[in-house]
Amino acid sequence: MRIITVLVVLVSMVPALSQAQRPRTTPVPERALDEAPTPLPNTCRRALYPPNLRGTGLTGRVVVRAVLDTAGRPEVPSLAVLRSSLPDFDLPAKASVLSCRYRPGRIAGTPVRTEVTVTVNFFPPMRTSADSARADSAPAGSGAPATAMSGCCLTGA
Repeated sequence: MRIITVLVVLVSMVPALSQAQRPRTTPVPERALDEAPTPLPNTCRRALYPPNLRGTGLTGRVVVRAVLDTAGRPEVPSLAVLRSSLPDFDLPAKASVLSCRYRPGRIAGTPVRTEVTVTVNFFPPMRTSADSARADSAPAGSGAPATAMSGCCLTGA
């Protein structure tokens, strides 16, 4: 009786194992799609300007390649920096791309895995009068922000 139970359990696991080992479909390049993926409104988090670069006035650009799944989510293992003006911008750029959700690319109306290239631009944070007042009135080391969040934008998709 135990042998039959073990066999039943093993046989029931075979479809799950074969699905897990099945290779994913190759991502389709954007140029081969009928409908290109588009970012969904209000889903991308702004890339944070690296704290160690504040006060330097440096701008930056990072080009990130990602594969979007059929639901329009970037796949973590696929994220790759293709070009970067400064390595300090790479991690915030990848985090920003990973936060985005897209309407997936389609061929004949069917969502497909899609390879996209996204450009993330970085601008130095602007010091606002409100930030100056908070920083000037806050004790040193209190954690009061000294600058506003940087400008950043995603282009391409």
